[in-house]
Amino acid sequence: MTTGSAWETLAPALTTFSRPFPAEAIALAEANWEEVAPRLLDALDAVAATPEQARDGSYMLHLYAMFLLAEHRDRRAFAPLMRIAELPEDVLEDLLGDVVSDGLGRCLASTLGSDADLKALSHPG
Repeated sequence: MTTGSAWETLAPALTTFSRPFPAEAIALAEANWEEVAPRLLDALDAVAATPEQARDGSYMLHLYAMFLLAEHRDRRAFAPLMRIAELPEDVLEDLLGDVVSDGLGRCLASTLGSDADLKALSHPG
């Protein structure tokens, strides 16, 4: 393992599609959650703002971010997930594929913390 940060070590494995599944990178993310979580949130924010970067089918960071943040029930992920969910259907299909029906709702439910979080649904724009 390199002597850099956990994020520098695991980010390449989570950024683009690869086989086999990057289990070591996921384990490293879990073990370094405080360092990694803000980077995963940044990835969701970036895709919500500029989805073109992730539409080619090989970019995966936003998908790993969705599921890892949902697993941790990180309420900070709700707003960017909602912005992604509100993207045009064709863009959403390119970004998430089957995850639209197989996981997005569960990720949203897992990151919704309270009624106050529902205010993210009525954000301007």
